[in-house]
Amino acid sequence: MWYYDARLKQTKNGTFPVPVDDKNQLYKDLNYRVSMMNDQTYRLRINPIKSESLDEDDELEVEAGPSQSRWEIPDSLLGKTQDDYGMRHAWNRFSISNDTVCMELSNINDAGDRYISTKDRSLIFTEYYLEMGFLLESQKIFGFGERVREFELAPGNYTSWSNGRDNNYDKGELGHHSYGDHPFVLVKLKNSFAGIFFKNSNAKSLEYARYGDSQSVLTFRAAGGVLDFFFLFGETAESVVKAYHGVIGVPYFPPFWALGFQQSSWQYDNTGKVKDVMSKYDDAGMPLEAMWLDIEYMNKYRNFEVDTARFSNIPALAQDLHQKKQKLVTIVDAGFAADTDYSYYKQASEQNLFIKSANSTDFNGNLIGKVWPGKAAFIDFTCPGSTEFWINGLTGLWTATTTDGIWIDMNEATTFCDGECPKDVNGTAQGKTYPFDPTGAGYSMQTMSLSLDGQHCYTNDTEKDLNTEFNMHSLYGTLQAKATFDFWIKGTKLQGRRPFVLSRSTFAGAGKYTSHWLGDNFSKWEYMRYSVSGIMNFQMFGIPLVGADV
Repeated sequence: MWYYDARLKQTKNGTFPVPVDDKNQLYKDLNYRVSMMNDQTYRLRINPIKSESLDEDDELEVEAGPSQSRWEIPDSLLGKTQDDYGMRHAWNRFSISNDTVCMELSNINDAGDRYISTKDRSLIFTEYYLEMGFLLESQKIFGFGERVREFELAPGNYTSWSNGRDNNYDKGELGHHSYGDHPFVLVKLKNSFAGIFFKNSNAKSLEYARYGDSQSVLTFRAAGGVLDFFFLFGETAESVVKAYHGVIGVPYFPPFWALGFQQSSWQYDNTGKVKDVMSKYDDAGMPLEAMWLDIEYMNKYRNFEVDTARFSNIPALAQDLHQKKQKLVTIVDAGFAADTDYSYYKQASEQNLFIKSANSTDFNGNLIGKVWPGKAAFIDFTCPGSTEFWINGLTGLWTATTTDGIWIDMNEATTFCDGECPKDVNGTAQGKTYPFDPTGAGYSMQTMSLSLDGQHCYTNDTEKDLNTEFNMHSLYGTLQAKATFDFWIKGTKLQGRRPFVLSRSTFAGAGKYTSHWLGDNFSKWEYMRYSVSGIMNFQMFGIPLVGADV
């Protein structure tokens, strides 16, 4: 068979790591489904059953019931997530124990090579706290989120939740997460390799503990969503990573010039300084593929507008570069200056294209944070018309610059006030809090991030409840990257050229639309060393074109 279905019913009371009460409901009846996509990719999906459909006399093994509505990542952001009815669980020694809800998978060619087991491991599903553990015959673990450290993970606790804080070294303590949320781990087993992808965009953590000389337990925790895991197996690391890329989508094909040396600095605050750097490359005979303009080229740090006093003729600058077969890349930020005299803000606000506040009606109800221009609103890329607005803005930017690539930044989305600050730009108005926050001591999910109850676009009451910043925060960079990629595909200025998009924030599947750089770092030798492991991680994560600041 290609799938296994069961209904899990809690029969004993237990203790929980977070309060379980009327504000954090415990789901005692769950759908449990193990299915197959291909002979090396399994999927385990656990979600609660609607309470009104339950019968108190139901037994454990009855047919699965209708599911409770919970937030899940749209399949459109990933690759192939469909099951294949032609597969057979027996091909990987699938075994199940109904008494203890235990699942195991092993190598069909080697009975001693057990891939994964849930025997005696935790399974908790409340409204705002989810936990599941897996036993592995390995102590070689790699991946899980973007962070600064060595390539191989050490035992510890790791946060995965997009954030724009400085990148400090991650010692395996909660709170040192970075711009990207990539909940994938690669495991070196005895005679093969395995991968685990936790399909969940809520704030998460991974606890990695070792047992004895050869075993480990990985315990995944999340603040919301569902328990949805993909297990990938193969004889080599490459085959597992390839299978993972099949699930999340394969990378886009960048232009050849993007592989070369690029030059940028925040200090280039006028055209003259940029030309001076260009000439010094020529004088030194050093190769240069592209010059990048950071936010100083903008008019008052406003997206799509150029400061023509300091950067009087960017198309001429681009022409100088193009004559030497070099390129120009311009930055665009996530935040839009919340000023009614700024045409792009006024247009997007009138069309209700910004993420909305649940706490304030000021600024047309837009959720207001603080970034470089001061008060700022953030495009909701799930709204109808948002991609068209974005393409129109990038088309205007191309007209003003003839840029060859788009660099999108601050798109975790990051704000300098925690939550929102509509009345006082230096103030902070935190949104709703939750019983589980995996972001570490001294931080919260709203540290330098938008209010968790920020409202994204919806068409019905169910979507209104689910389409919130709490659920969608870590997807923002990928949604913006997709809209930017569409500028090449659907726009009028750059059709026919290979796209070049560079995004700071990414989620699983973002490689279909964007490249990445590792963000801010420190001018120390150890951070250059950590950049190597950072780049290697993104090869696993499906974003092969990655660079680091030097």
